Amino acid sequence: LFLDRDDLITHSEDDVVQAALRWVEFDQEDRIQHLHALCKSFRRSLLSSKTCDELESKCQSRKHKLVYSNSKIQRLGQMRTETLIFFKDSFRYSDTCAPCFDPLRDTVNSMSLPKNLHGFSVAVTPQDDLYMAGGVNEPEFCASKTKIETQKVFFKYNHLMNIWEPRCEMTT
Repeated sequence: LFLDRDDLITHSEDDVVQAALRWVEFDQEDRIQHLHALCKSFRRSLLSSKTCDELESKCQSRKHKLVYSNSKIQRLGQMRTETLIFFKDSFRYSDTCAPCFDPLRDTVNSMSLPKNLHGFSVAVTPQDDLYMAGGVNEPEFCASKTKIETQKVFFKYNHLMNIWEPRCEMTT
């Protein structure tokens, strides 16, 4: 079956499912019976929960549970993965990274953090861009003594470089 292939070029496994569902919906009366066989080609670990729910709702027979492929190999063109990022509720100035867990590969990586980070909030957009707003403690030299001043900064994460890029200073 073409849908089993690792070299199928697609951005996400959800796209593979949507293509198959469009094929089924074109002649639903005759093709809905093939949904169980099609599901064996879908890589469950790469599907969003929304897509899985959609598949389950289309399944005619509630007696038979849908069976998915056990493959965790990404298809050609798939580059996105789900990653769990663990931010501590209070970072020390010496903390330079946050642990990140990749459930697909069962690995732990690290994400660099802005230096001297102090108090922050993180947001993720629907396009999976990661933003951080918070304070950075910057040393400022006054005459003969050193004083620390907190600067409020807005960052965007650059995943290719593993750095937080400052976007702008925040006003109070």
